[in-house]
Amino acid sequence: EIPLIKSENPNPEYLLSDHNFIKGKSCVVIDDNQTNLKIFKHLFKYWKMKSKEFESPDEGIKYIKFKNPIL
Repeated sequence: EIPLIKSENPNPEYLLSDHNFIKGKSCVVIDDNQTNLKIFKHLFKYWKMKSKEFESPDEGIKYIKFKNPIL
């Protein structure tokens, strides 16, 4: 188990910056680590982006090929 340590900086730069230029954009995240997928999902949601997450590269590539997402 990894202990959680509260950040000394409650407002990191990546949260304070203006991200309106990516609002509404779509992205595909492929990572075999559940923690990374969860972090990216919440980060993109905070930035008001649409994301689709996959653990398997094959699933992610299949989605890109057959669903034709606008990236």
